[in-house]
Amino acid sequence: MITDEINADARTPAVLALAQAASVSKGSIQAAADVCKAAGFRVGRSNLSRYLNNDLATFANVEAAIVACFDRCRCPYLGMEVEAEHCRRVNTGPVPTWDPSAIDQRRTCQTCPNKPVTESTK
Repeated sequence: MITDEINADARTPAVLALAQAASVSKGSIQAAADVCKAAGFRVGRSNLSRYLNNDLATFANVEAAIVACFDRCRCPYLGMEVEAEHCRRVNTGPVPTWDPSAIDQRRTCQTCPNKPVTESTK
């Protein structure tokens, strides 16, 4: 039962967009939830569906699972999919002057189409 305490929409818009895209790209809410379960999160189809329909009292656990499972991008340097947080950390962190391969990766990051938007690049 929906209670009056549920906000009109307290979901994070970027995470909601990730969840919607995941359920479309995977073919169903069940398939998207299965990805979360396979990654070790306790997010079932019903919870994901209730999140998408703004029918949960709290969103923190579901949003954490969605971000961990679906906020990913293709790294041109590594040639594989990485978590977006890894991308942000490498791109905006300190320059790794002690490691030649890490410097090469950082150079690639600076021209990457997935480069995260920061205050200085707006």
